[in-house]
Amino acid sequence: MRVTKEDTQSPNIISDLEMQFRKVAEMLDNSTLASLREINRRMIPHKQRLELNFLTNRIRDSKPLDSEKVAKDEVILGVCFFNPRTPTSKMEEYLVLGSQPLTALRDAFYCITDFLITSRDQEQINTKERKVSSSYFYIEKAFYNDMRSPTATDYSRVIIEWANEGDRAERCPRLQGLQSRLMDGARFIDLSIRLRYPYVFVHQGNCEHIMMFTELRLVNPSDDQYVEQYPKQIFRTRQMRHKCRMCASYPAQYVTKNDFHSGMTPCYFCEKCYKPFHFDEDENILLEHEVYPYASANL
Repeated sequence: MRVTKEDTQSPNIISDLEMQFRKVAEMLDNSTLASLREINRRMIPHKQRLELNFLTNRIRDSKPLDSEKVAKDEVILGVCFFNPRTPTSKMEEYLVLGSQPLTALRDAFYCITDFLITSRDQEQINTKERKVSSSYFYIEKAFYNDMRSPTATDYSRVIIEWANEGDRAERCPRLQGLQSRLMDGARFIDLSIRLRYPYVFVHQGNCEHIMMFTELRLVNPSDDQYVEQYPKQIFRTRQMRHKCRMCASYPAQYVTKNDFHSGMTPCYFCEKCYKPFHFDEDENILLEHEVYPYASANL
């Protein structure tokens, strides 16, 4: 079934995946086995996971204001991301609803490279709640590009053009049929996926994360029942960060090299300490040094 962007906005459209779920449910209801009859069924909750912290426990136990309730036949998918430098190391894992667009997961996923800047004057367009810098999901020969920002770049264009050069696609069947689509125009329920199969999420030009769909199931009473609570983070790797070497209170934002005043190289500075330590009242630099944005050692 071919679903267009306009079609996905209609509540009456039923995807192939949803039709298959309904067909299986109907087969179970009409089974001749007594153990499968509805009157004999017992609800067994899915594997329970510890909440990340006290804050998420409070969110789970409280009803969000003006939040839509999850439909009884909603589909839940588990998605995990891996570290770009050590692809076997899991970074984060989320539960998403089948009715949510891919941009919901893009906004929820946190990687520090989305917030690195090359100069102090560079504008930061990403926030913790919304990340609109150029990126794409590559899933089953389709590039889902995030083009919500006016300055976004279609990373997939150069790849597709390269694949279509000469007879390259004919010599390599894997390069045939590549497509470019909009990330905000696709829902998870409309995707064709394979569980435990590696796909790719790319952002910030060359930061590549292997991603996998780990589970696919219907919502049950033990799940969070409000749409606002998804995507829900169920795993996050421990992040190791240096503190500022001057105040020893705030996390480091800059790392310097060949910095005579600091007495060590490299040396770590927070936002509050870096400028007064290296510039005078007229903002003239006191001593030349190298400075870089500080990134987590896990990335």
